[in-house]
Amino acid sequence: MRKVREILRLKFECKRSRAEIAAAACVGESTVSGYLARAERAGLTWEVAREMTEAEIESRLFRDVGRNEPPARVPIDFSWVT
Repeated sequence: MRKVREILRLKFECKRSRAEIAAAACVGESTVSGYLARAERAGLTWEVAREMTEAEIESRLFRDVGRNEPPARVPIDFSWVT
């Protein structure tokens, strides 16, 4: 999942800079800027986001929710491998 909720919390509750948020969330500064811009365009404030789940926040900001989730993998057939 994306770390949108944490980025919003760090920005509005902790008053951190974009560089500090990027370092804390282990994402790029451009990602932080993009998420904050999306939240602003959607009218999503921290007061509203605080009560939402990460999935609910994503659904407000992104068209393809969960797109960054890794694909399900087929289990390895060890009898065939050996």
